[in-house]
Amino acid sequence: NPSSLGLHTVVIDPGHGGKDPGAMSKDGKTQEKQLVLDISKKLKEKIESEHPDVKVLLTRDRDGVFVPLIDRARFASGKQADLFISVHINANDRSAPNGYSIHLLGPSSDKNKDTYAFNMDVCKRENEVILLEDDYSTAYQGFDPKDPESDIFLHLMHNSYREQSLFFAQFVDQELKNGPIQKSNGISQNNFAVLRQASMPAV
Repeated sequence: NPSSLGLHTVVIDPGHGGKDPGAMSKDGKTQEKQLVLDISKKLKEKIESEHPDVKVLLTRDRDGVFVPLIDRARFASGKQADLFISVHINANDRSAPNGYSIHLLGPSSDKNKDTYAFNMDVCKRENEVILLEDDYSTAYQGFDPKDPESDIFLHLMHNSYREQSLFFAQFVDQELKNGPIQKSNGISQNNFAVLRQASMPAV
């Protein structure tokens, strides 16, 4: 029961939007921003249907809206959200990619060099949306989305919600295995800017 866990407000963040299409299919016709919006709306409806006592809010509810990463987390904080869920879809060069992954804020938990490099590539691609924002250097206080060394900031930050984020990530991982896409690519800690700005458990 969400209420017994103190879960009263959930903010769902459909990634990208507006001038930022996110990942795109090779033919350019399918854009991440629209798919994640559809997924987020369905997730909102499902939570509201099964748990009417939980308020569910979206950081954007239509396609033509570009929301800076920092404002997504600020929106959640302003609404006193107990949980922040950012929804994304990765791009992949393979002909038949499959699976899902869950990410929470933190240094990479995988010491395998190839996997680490892949995770950093995903982080770089997702964080580069910052460059579309006005005066991003002031808003993000020196965080450079193109520089992997910005990962060092994670070691200087205190994240009191990491344990709760991990608990939720593990729950999501188990539940998704019962759905139509059953292959789990695991839970990763990553330096996603949208999670770095959140002041509540976030995945």
